Amino acid sequence: MWGTFGSVEVALRALQAQAQTGHLPQPSRLTVGELLERWLEATAPDLKPSTLARYRQLATHYLAPTLGPLRLQKVRPVHVVQAIAVWRRQGSPGTVNAAFRALHRALAVAVRWGLLAANPCDRVATPRPQYRQPPVWAVEAARAFLAASVGDRWHPLWAFLLGTGCRLGEALGLTWDEVDLEPGTATIVRSLVWVGGTYHVQDPKTKASRRTLTLPPSVVEALSRWKARQDQERLQAGPAWKDERGAVFTTSTGSPPSVTNLRRSFRRGCRQAGVPP
Repeated sequence: MWGTFGSVEVALRALQAQAQTGHLPQPSRLTVGELLERWLEATAPDLKPSTLARYRQLATHYLAPTLGPLRLQKVRPVHVVQAIAVWRRQGSPGTVNAAFRALHRALAVAVRWGLLAANPCDRVATPRPQYRQPPVWAVEAARAFLAASVGDRWHPLWAFLLGTGCRLGEALGLTWDEVDLEPGTATIVRSLVWVGGTYHVQDPKTKASRRTLTLPPSVVEALSRWKARQDQERLQAGPAWKDERGAVFTTSTGSPPSVTNLRRSFRRGCRQAGVPP
């Protein structure tokens, strides 16, 4: 019995200390769903558009349906564990991991705002994503694909990607000011991403992504032919030309290519070459 009273006394002293330092959250009827809305609104200016869109997607399809109605101060680790079990029936391990990390970030902000004394996610094991090595073409398969896609508009883009190892967004964000065909170099300083049907130009994925690449001769040749074609298209379009950045890879009217059209072109080239996408 004395041990029980002793534990209560220790807990009471801890709560009193939190109250004196201002760390004890005030009673609130705020729900997890309302917190998610406030968190996204507050952090939006500091996030890349693609990151913000991903957080909104996770909040809408995973976090809010499972935890949204709960009072924020009533959330316990067991609620998070139960939510994870539901997420695992809905999405891949990678998505479950991303949902948990988004929730952890939101609740960490609630702690900083004084709405929670502690983050319930701190006492829950992080769901592990499953990293699967994607299939990689052998040299012969890459050559077959490039040969099969010679007549396709986006052949220069495929040649650039295969010759440099760039991400697609990095290639689409590239401008001619960052390409020097004489020594054969390209400098990556930004990335272009599509979010909800609108493209955004943003910083590369990591600081290490800012780099200068050496272009293979075959890529230099492909880009040289592409530049001449693009110059001709710009003259033909006249005032209708939409590109203001001097982007390397554009449609015939100067707009960035959509991911849907690029995916269609890529898969068509794979079928013609007889290689897996």
